[in-house]
Order: sequence, then C-alpha cells, then structure tokens
Amino acid sequence: MRFPRVKNLISCISLTIANGFYSYADSVDAVLQIEANTILQHTDRHRLIGTNLSLWSRKHVIENPRFQNDIRAWQPACIRIPGGSWSNEYFWNGNGVRIGDDHGPENFDAKQRLPHGSWDIDYREYKKGFRVHGEEHALSDYHGDLDVKLQHEWIQNIGSEAMVTVNVGSGSPRMAAEWVKWANQKQNYGVQYWEIGNELNGDWELGHRLPDGTTMTGELYAQRFLQFAAAMRSEDSSIKLGGPACSDLALDFVEELIRDGGAALDFVTLHAYPVGVNTKENEPKFAAINKMREAARQIHRWIETYQPQRKDQIEIGISEWNIKVNEDHDTVDLINGLWSAIWIGAMFEEGIDFANQWDLTTFAEDGGHSAFYIDETNGITIPKSQYWALWMWGNLMGDALVQSTIKGHSAVSSFVTRSEAGLQIMLVNTSESKEASVRIEAPGVAKSGLLHTFSSAEYFWDPHNRKPLWSLEPAQKKVDLTQHATLSLPKYSINVITLPWTKNPLTFSRPETQTDSIKPTLTFSLPERIPADRSIEGWVLSLIHI
Repeated sequence: MRFPRVKNLISCISLTIANGFYSYADSVDAVLQIEANTILQHTDRHRLIGTNLSLWSRKHVIENPRFQNDIRAWQPACIRIPGGSWSNEYFWNGNGVRIGDDHGPENFDAKQRLPHGSWDIDYREYKKGFRVHGEEHALSDYHGDLDVKLQHEWIQNIGSEAMVTVNVGSGSPRMAAEWVKWANQKQNYGVQYWEIGNELNGDWELGHRLPDGTTMTGELYAQRFLQFAAAMRSEDSSIKLGGPACSDLALDFVEELIRDGGAALDFVTLHAYPVGVNTKENEPKFAAINKMREAARQIHRWIETYQPQRKDQIEIGISEWNIKVNEDHDTVDLINGLWSAIWIGAMFEEGIDFANQWDLTTFAEDGGHSAFYIDETNGITIPKSQYWALWMWGNLMGDALVQSTIKGHSAVSSFVTRSEAGLQIMLVNTSESKEASVRIEAPGVAKSGLLHTFSSAEYFWDPHNRKPLWSLEPAQKKVDLTQHATLSLPKYSINVITLPWTKNPLTFSRPETQTDSIKPTLTFSLPERIPADRSIEGWVLSLIHI
C-alpha cells in the first residue's frame, strides 16, 4: 500500500508549515571535512542490514507481493531463522512425530516422546517441526504459521542468504547436525552461517536452567558449543559456526567462548537493545549507541588476547538489534529511523561484520519491533521509519568507509563512504526543533550531486490510529555546490548526498517534486477518548497530495 506524497508535517496544536526542501545557509553550524582517499573500513554494507524471520510470522503476510518487493528493495544480505527464543524450543523436523499439520496435541504421536523430554524423530524424511516449552519440554499449543522449509525457500526467493540458530535449549548436537545435512546436502540451500543457541545467559530462555538445578555458565556454554560444532562439521566441514548470541551488551559468555572455542569458532554474536525502558529524553537514546561501540572494542580486545593469530578471521555479528526491548512509540516513530541510520554507521566504524535487525513482522498494538506496520487481517504491510534507514544504507551508501570529521554541531552525525561512482555522505540531524547548516569540504568530487531526504515530510506515525499516516521513499533533489558548499539540513532528518567523481556524469532517477503552486489541505488527528484529568495531544497536519 502506498500513500500520496506529503511534503509538510505540522507540529502539535500550533501550525507551522515547512516545505521540506533544502536551502543554502549563510552561516555555518558544522563543517564536514572528508579525506576521500583514506579508507577506514571496507565491508559489504548489505551484511550490516540483515534481519530476522520468525516462525510465528503469518504466511499470508510474508507472501504478500508488495511486502516481498519492499524487502528486495531493502536488500538484506542475510536473514536469520527460525526466530529468537523459539530457536531453543523448536524441533526443526517433525517426521515420525507429527500426524497432522494443525497445532493440537492430537496431531502428534505422544509415544515418540522420550523419557528425558526429547522426541524420537525420523530424519530420513521431512515434516513440519514443532515447539516445546517449559523445563518439562511439554508440547506447545502453537507451533507457528511457518516451518523451516518455507523459511529457507522464502529467503532464497527474496535473494538473501539464511543464517540458522540451532536448538541448544531442548535439542542435541545430533539434531543440529541433521539440520546441516538436510539443508546443505539434501536441499542444497547452501547455508554457511550457523549460530549455536540463543541468549542462553538469560533465565527466560529454555536451556538456561540445567537438569541438575544449576544454571548455564560461560564455561558450560563453550563446552556445549564445541560438542555441537564437532557434530555439525561432521556433516559439512565448510560451514561457519558461532555464538553465544548473548542477550545484551554486557557480553555474557563471550569472553569464555573466545577463550575456549579455539579453531571451532568462526564468529561471535551478541544482541543489542541499548536504550533503557524508562529513557524519556531523546539525547540519551542516541547516546546509547556508544554502548555498542564499547562492547565491540571489548570483543576485539578479547580476540586479540585469546586468539591473536585469528584476529582477522573471527567475525563479529549482532544477530538481533533494535532501539530498545520494549515495543512502544520509539520503535514506530521517526526517531527509530534516525537512530537506526546512526546505529548502522557506528557498526560500520567499529568493524562489525554482519548484523540482523529484529525483525520483519513482530508487532504490538502500541509499537512493535517489526520494520513494517502489519495489518494481519487484510495482509497489508507498510514500511516503518526503521525500514527506510535500512533502505538508505542499502541503496544510497557504499562499501568503503572513508575518513571524515565533523565539527561544530553535536546534533549532527555523519558517515561517508565511497564507491566507483563517487562519494556518499550521510548526515543525520537529531535536533527536533532546529535545522542545521553543514559546510562540506570534499576535494576531488563534483560540485553537483543528488540529495536524498527522509524526514517528517516522508514519514509520520499517527499515534491515535497506531499506523503510519504516510510512509514514503526518501525525497530526491538536485544540488549544486559550485557557489555554496553549505547545506541546511531539515530538523530531525536523514540526508544522503551523492557526489560523483569529477569524471562521472550526474544521473537523476526520477523527477523532482514541485509543490510551489499547490495549496495544502489541513487535517486533524485527535484521540477518540482520553481520561478527564489528562491533557489532549492533537496533531494538525498540512498535506500536499501529488
């Protein structure tokens, strides 16, 4: 579903119209100096904009052609399955156990349940898997809309690669090895990255509490990792193995795995939801990105300490990330787009090799971690602001991060990449109230380029109807910096300026939006009900439909 282009967002109650176009500033708030020939990091940026596909995703939603086209446009290199904590609860193959396809217990042969809570699975053929829960490993009453075969095939159809998290909580090394054998030998899915367990440092996770009453430790996890690694590599020696997929930036189990994992360890994974649940102001939300920087540097130090000979071989991945754990206004509003754009750039700077946003379809009434607004009843999906940050990195930036320095304005973050075409400059203005003027000093590139803008003119989350009122591809506009190398960035916006090398011609993919002669219309967004002792939050909107 697409909304008409909207060029003006009006502030709460008081009406202020801003046309969303760039202007050249007489004074300068910040200076961006670029050393285009000094490359700091080189990576496939699409590996930094991966995502997660969960078993509980609705089949009719993920099969929506519009949804699939939006993901292809996003271009995530890697999609992780089968889905968060379900990874430790899900038996990927139900052959020999499943009688029917539905969720009730009558669809399972209870005689195949073994005394220690596992199941006697016949791996010679494949049937949909099933989920258990609790320390008794009881059958769940819901096993997901999807199964792993559908997940693998859907990911291939999208044009991405899968990363699999195997079941350590209720599974076994043999069960994981059989998945490797089935996926890579029987089905030819060619899965390279296999993650061993999910968040086993957390007491919410099946497998954290052990049968003898103790809890999982880093040392025990490393031992389990080696057992799983040996079994899985016996089926395919070319795969890459990693973990521990720790739950947060405290890095539980990470040091022990690097120390004890030896040559079996190919990559280290962690999860990150760094903004505190009770954080109200926006400045500390953006500052929380630095927690990831500190964690990444600590992991690099541990690799240098325990496996210095493999420091260029062991990769670091963030296999789940989002702005925060709780799903609320921050996960759906414009802030998550700005935050995510900076987050991806920071991962690039800190040498993170791959990352997977959480996730494609998980939603809640007031928020949701999904990159999309989901209307399950009608099967409609609408990109949220975070999607557009991922899209901008995938479509507008390059794979070589170059040296750049921005000075003079704390609300502006910058990242500069280069490619064969030229320079790509991302400027994120995190000020909600003020524009920011930035002078760009970039020797060796053309003075004419393209500006791509994502701001309130392109995205607005209606807090009363709990859906995007509009969600649009970043606006595009020509710029000429011949006379003025300074640009005024809209408040609260992501901006990417692409400047070709002087030998390359300027290309423009679509017509610019012209709104000077069009009169805006006013609309109002008000809650249907509110407690008598609370103030009313209302939105007055000026809309220009094109």
